[in-house]
Amino acid sequence: MTEGNSGDVVVRRAHESDSDALIAIDSVASEGDTGRRASIRRWCRQGLLVVAEDASGPLGYCVVEYTFFDQGFVTMLMVVPSARGKGVG
Repeated sequence: MTEGNSGDVVVRRAHESDSDALIAIDSVASEGDTGRRASIRRWCRQGLLVVAEDASGPLGYCVVEYTFFDQGFVTMLMVVPSARGKGVG
């Protein structure tokens, strides 16, 4: 995946170092779900997580897996409430 820019929003592959910031914007993980936290870390490590961000930080993320006939399939999508309905997803 190449990095893209739509206005002031940048879309890029997440790095393992992004895990804590992504956990913070995930409503389930930030409330203490250790399984979701572990999944976010694993998805980042495996290169499956794509993050949308602007100058304020992450606005959302999605997990893209290629397990369905080698086609990209979004298995998780999370967008912060303030960015919903604005094209981030």
